[in-house]
Amino acid sequence: MESSQIQHDSLRRRFWYRAPAATELAILEYRLLPTGGVDFFHTLVPVELRGEGIAAELAAAAVAWAEGEDMPIQASCSYVGAWLKRHRPEWSAND
Repeated sequence: MESSQIQHDSLRRRFWYRAPAATELAILEYRLLPTGGVDFFHTLVPVELRGEGIAAELAAAAVAWAEGEDMPIQASCSYVGAWLKRHRPEWSAND
């Protein structure tokens, strides 16, 4: 899977991916915070798509978007929090 297959739906405030044979979307949802930041609060990958790195691709796309917008990041989703600690060690200091 290429990260270019991840889509951003800003109206529904989510990043999503649908595999060609899948019936359900893999999603990462977020909320915009009054402080101008973003909170990534929910990640879901359907059972048939798990183990393929899709959650990591969703997290990478979402974090890249937030960083590109200079938005402070919060992660109430445990998966995104763990991803940030692995891939953005400086984020841990803000945890």
